[in-house]
Amino acid sequence: ARARAAAPTQPTLPTLPTLPTLDSVAEWLRARDGVAPPVPRPFERTTISRSPDRPGSPGWEVITLRMHLETPLIVQERTIGNAVRSLDFVPGSILLPAVLRRLAEVDGWDPDSLARAGHLVVTNATVDVDGERGRPLPRTWFHAKDDEERTAAVNRLVEVPREPGAAARPYKNTYVGASPPPPGPAPDDSNPLAITIRESHLTIHTHNVIDDKRQRPTSDVVGLYTYEAIAARSVLRAEVRVRAGLLPDGADTALAGTWAVGRSAKDDYGQVTVTVEGSPAPWAAPDAEASGADTEQTITVWLLSDVLLRDKRLRPSTDLREFAGQLGARLGVALALREARIPGPLEGQRLRDHVLSAQPEAHIPGQLTDRVTATRRVESWQRGWCLPRPTLLGLAAGSVLTFTASGRPSRENLGQVLAAGIGERTAEGFGQIAVDDPLLRTRPGTLQKYPPSGDRRQAPFVPPRDRAAYATAQVIEREAWRAHIQRAAAAVAATAEGRKKALGLAHTGKDEVTPTQLGGLRDVLARLGEEDEIGYWLDRLSDRWPQTVCQQVRRLLTSRAEVWSLLGLGPLGDAGGARELTVTDGGADRLRADTELWAEAVRTLVTSCLTAHRRAVAGDGDGPPATEHDRIHEGVRA
Repeated sequence: ARARAAAPTQPTLPTLPTLPTLDSVAEWLRARDGVAPPVPRPFERTTISRSPDRPGSPGWEVITLRMHLETPLIVQERTIGNAVRSLDFVPGSILLPAVLRRLAEVDGWDPDSLARAGHLVVTNATVDVDGERGRPLPRTWFHAKDDEERTAAVNRLVEVPREPGAAARPYKNTYVGASPPPPGPAPDDSNPLAITIRESHLTIHTHNVIDDKRQRPTSDVVGLYTYEAIAARSVLRAEVRVRAGLLPDGADTALAGTWAVGRSAKDDYGQVTVTVEGSPAPWAAPDAEASGADTEQTITVWLLSDVLLRDKRLRPSTDLREFAGQLGARLGVALALREARIPGPLEGQRLRDHVLSAQPEAHIPGQLTDRVTATRRVESWQRGWCLPRPTLLGLAAGSVLTFTASGRPSRENLGQVLAAGIGERTAEGFGQIAVDDPLLRTRPGTLQKYPPSGDRRQAPFVPPRDRAAYATAQVIEREAWRAHIQRAAAAVAATAEGRKKALGLAHTGKDEVTPTQLGGLRDVLARLGEEDEIGYWLDRLSDRWPQTVCQQVRRLLTSRAEVWSLLGLGPLGDAGGARELTVTDGGADRLRADTELWAEAVRTLVTSCLTAHRRAVAGDGDGPPATEHDRIHEGVRA
């Protein structure tokens, strides 16, 4: 018989356990002699601690950074073929990540949020000018086309060139620093400021392209590429500004150290030693008084960095009216662009706008101008996404604009704008301006170059206000001069021409000065500085020594300038040894006037010449002739 299948059964599902509640879990733990875990407290954001002696205020604190370039620094501006062009300054956008990374190591605050809120600003690092942070030269300053040194400047805001073409070209890549006015009254037509300019030194570095497989240069790939970079040993300065009361103790010391900045920083570029000068100090807005009559005030604005603006439709804008509207809203006054006027009898007649962009030499000849502006594009690359960043278009640094204001802005509003900047991305150094700076209304005249032209190896200038560094620099200068005296004296004594120029000694086979007389000269060197004894000894030489030798020895022992001229350290040799061995202001003149150092230089020179002369005379009878001996010395010198 066929077996019947079993009757179908109804499937049963297991009962799902219910999720335990917090109370049931606690009861379960207590029943098993457990300890209930404590309920965590809700997260609370820690507030930034303020020091009692630095309460919160609308002011700012500033940290001054001095950056010494140990290696060349590449700040890429653009790439042209196989050449990478570099800027002559370090933008704050490059410095900001390094600053935030180091400031974050200090507990008790959040520097990233302060930068996003506009309470932390890192300025551009520009070249050092007389111990101060350099500012881009105003674009209203021009120089003549044939002025190679570019030291005769004309400020088109206040003066007109006397001759056509006398001020045809604007300055480029030049920074300025203004010194205090000299003591005493100055004539009305003179320049009350000692104006110093400086250019950042860029260098060129060429490299081979390395083949990945062979790990060496090959002819199959493009052979060379070139980097333009800020020269090593350059000194740059920047500022870090923070709202008063928000800077914790010890934050400034975290910024000191060695940084890697710019392109190819992992290779042979971008090694920078950063030092913090002094403790954080309150930032003081410079005194700026608007000029004008009645209720209409005149305000002149100088852009110290690029300014990024957006119009009402959130599009990047370089419209000067948009800049006037945003600046006026920050200052609490209404601003309007001022029209240029013709000086002289036609004053009052309106002129067209004077705006410079791609052709800066297309200025208005023979007329004053009220504004000179330019635009600049910034291109960059997003490393994480491997895509180009959006182009930044704004008003270029150095632009100058003149506005008429409905009233005088308050000191508080003006200080906030000067410290924090205007426009977008102010934390990265954009939007820095100066208002009614004295340089904008002065007649520049003849500018001073720092360092002097043609001297690329000059050591950094040490300002007198840093007493410890200044004293150390003076010691280093003196020792450097002493070492140079030794080398230069040996070089002079190595040739017959040098000995004749120094002491008047001529080796012609039979010497005219006896060894006893020369020994007396060696003995009198111990009494240098005693004018009476030296004069008495020199008076006795006139009848016994040859006239040429007597005259030269008298000049050497009595004239302070003679020995410095022979050793290449005189005033007329500043382009050589004296300037290269001096790092303080007036150091060369101070060392030349030092009686001790002068006496040492004379003794060293005379002793070297007498020793070389004695050897030359001794070699006349039982050795090579004197001329051959001199040639041997010349070879050693070379």
